[in-house]
Amino acid sequence: MKKVWSDEAWKEYLYWQTQDKKIIRKINNLIKNIDRNEYHSTVKSEQLSENLVGYWSVRIDEVNRIVFKIVNILKPILN
Repeated sequence: MKKVWSDEAWKEYLYWQTQDKKIIRKINNLIKNIDRNEYHSTVKSEQLSENLVGYWSVRIDEVNRIVFKIVNILKPILN
């Protein structure tokens, strides 16, 4: 699945890579889980509302979360 990051999200991701290995591992695991299971991740995902309708979030820790939207999922048809 192709990932598109906002500038701010990418800066935060790079920040966590240099600051806290435990958090960056958790972020990477959450992203892998979203890749595999889309909105039905094994962690609790929350559908957002109001100005973020169509987006979902998963908690990284008590303060931080990943906000995401899956767009144009193409699944191959074999026959």
